[in-house]
Amino acid sequence: MIIRSYFFSREAYEDSIDYVTKKKSTIAKMRNFLNLCLFFSSGFLVFGWSPNPPVSNSARSLAATSLESSGGPEEKSGNTQTVCIIGGGFGGLFCALSLSSLGKEEKEKPKIVLIDKRERFVFLPLLYELCVGDATIEEVAPTYSDLLEGTGIEFIQADVCDIDKQKQVVYSASGEEEICKYDSVILATGNEASFFGVPGAEKFAQAFYTIEDCYELRKKLSYFDARDSDFEKPLEVVVVGAGYSGVELALNIGERLCKSDDMHVNTYLVHRGNEILPSASDFNRQSSEAELVKKGVQLLTGTSVNEVQSTEAEERKKVILRKNDGSIEAIECDLLLWTTGNKPSDIIKRANFVTDKNGRIVTGKSLAVKGEKNVFAIGELIYYTCFTFRWE
Repeated sequence: MIIRSYFFSREAYEDSIDYVTKKKSTIAKMRNFLNLCLFFSSGFLVFGWSPNPPVSNSARSLAATSLESSGGPEEKSGNTQTVCIIGGGFGGLFCALSLSSLGKEEKEKPKIVLIDKRERFVFLPLLYELCVGDATIEEVAPTYSDLLEGTGIEFIQADVCDIDKQKQVVYSASGEEEICKYDSVILATGNEASFFGVPGAEKFAQAFYTIEDCYELRKKLSYFDARDSDFEKPLEVVVVGAGYSGVELALNIGERLCKSDDMHVNTYLVHRGNEILPSASDFNRQSSEAELVKKGVQLLTGTSVNEVQSTEAEERKKVILRKNDGSIEAIECDLLLWTTGNKPSDIIKRANFVTDKNGRIVTGKSLAVKGEKNVFAIGELIYYTCFTFRWE
């Protein structure tokens, strides 16, 4: 009975948004958007099947376990322990805040270090709003220094390259510079963008994962705005991936580009699975499908991108699609947006953790990494098993 699960529950997720919203009073849209996020999710975001999602996967229980794994305050007897969290997404941020809260109740407060390669925490559900100017950078991506002010959590901006499990040291991207020595380490790096090795995808598609991707898409939209009178044919937009980001883009991109009566946009939403929003409830999925149909978005489910090619018209791309029945279809588009595909961080490979066939870290009930006594992992990079390993 094995599942893939994000570590935080509905309560933990709501707490993390609460904290971000209260810390930055200008982030009113985060609070409003929380209802939509929770509308799309209930409890754990589970991929796969399990009749009983793990109840021990809360940030607080993980935080307490990580303290125990390094001896706990009483055993350390005067030596402040260090808990290092690699990755500052929702999982890493809330885990750090939970650890900070737990420490206040202990005789000795642990040193909590949060490491992320970026300066800002990115609220991904609002990335599109930033792209089209409906939200500011501070509303969507406040700095970690602002968010963590007064918490006692140390933030280090660094690109982690490797972890020496014997010496218990985290190294920077150069592989030589020591970033942090730890008693316990929590991996919360999430997944990295991937084009699945599809020929031409990385060259011709516009990814939509990061702040940099957001600004790049904004430039392209401005380019289309400036040339709206030059387009004799409708603009063709292909969005790959029908997760939350892909559905939001497909719903809004046409409206954003149609700023004049002369501009017409055809939007295609391509998804490899047979249903959009695979982790959503049936009601949410059906509501989203109805809205997509209402806005004229053409749903191409059960369809994968086989290749992306250049065309005689330099600005256009040809997207070769393969349906699950083996048939081939081609669409020439002006804008190709890529929201799907991910792979575990390279750190996992370098540190030689036990992984499943997809490269995800294998963890037990307490989210301890298999074969490790003081290493934990949370979020979408894990392959959770309900079994209790002997070191847990």
